[in-house]
Amino acid sequence: QNENLSIADITTESLDAYKDYINGIVILLYQNDYNISFKLFQSATKDDPTFVLGNYSLFWCSLISNNEEYQKESDNAMTKAINHIYKLPPRLSYAVKVIYYLIHKGDEDKAQKVVKMWIKQFPESLAPLNRLARLYQRNNRRSEAINTYEKIKQKDPDYINTYYALQECYLAQEDYENALKNAEIYMKHCPTDAAGAGAPRRGRR
Repeated sequence: QNENLSIADITTESLDAYKDYINGIVILLYQNDYNISFKLFQSATKDDPTFVLGNYSLFWCSLISNNEEYQKESDNAMTKAINHIYKLPPRLSYAVKVIYYLIHKGDEDKAQKVVKMWIKQFPESLAPLNRLARLYQRNNRRSEAINTYEKIKQKDPDYINTYYALQECYLAQEDYENALKNAEIYMKHCPTDAAGAGAPRRGRR
């Protein structure tokens, strides 16, 4: 698989499909209007059924909208995305596959295997490490999550969200000293989020 693909190769050769896709993303991000976004993604994938990112976005939009009426079309869209996954460069391909197994199939073990393959192919990339850490965290495998977040911190000490995640993990382990250390670093860089992050304290969780 080639990392140096053109935008048309990665997305679609249909200009109408591409415009609908971009408008759908913008409306989803800035207006949170799931219905309009869903219709735009629908239109994009109707114009080009092989449009992987269009199909993936249709699935994702349906998921976060919690609209059961979208379910069948959403499932079909994710299947189409996987059927044409070869169109994507490896990094994007791995990201889509993880969501396919984790959410669409509910197979967390398979999702974790995909993430580990992603890490093996791109050892310097933070995205798969972050995904693995979050998988560990959601399964209360806190020691493994902490070790993985610490690897991310070593690779990029300026990736601030790592400190927030670490304070959550340490707090859940009742390691208040390390939780506080990481919370303080996070709040120093994101003072407006201080109230949301909160200083770790006994009794929380």
